[in-house]
Amino acid sequence: MANASVETVSGGIITITFTDSGANYDSTVHFPGGLKVKSIKFYPSAANDILAIRNGTSTAPIITKMKDTTGGGSVDMSFGEGVWMKPFLLLTDCTFNTPGNVVVMIVIA
Repeated sequence: MANASVETVSGGIITITFTDSGANYDSTVHFPGGLKVKSIKFYPSAANDILAIRNGTSTAPIITKMKDTTGGGSVDMSFGEGVWMKPFLLLTDCTFNTPGNVVVMIVIA
């Protein structure tokens, strides 16, 4: 697949970026048992970008849907001390003006 999500892990933070066209992100590729997630931070590419995250597969329920209404800011979703989940980003659920400029950070407990 030419279009890909890119995952980097450092210090309890998983950072997800995309190529210009983007692709789905499946956390179970590297974390099959799931993750205890404390928060998700969404850095959009433009105003009205929408991030939707499902739990485990492309057909699983949506865990959270985040929208930036101002542009250039960030949107945070906190899960307190942490919630076990398997984040899956299905790009057809999301609206990104420029996928290559979007950053999603998952803070793990």
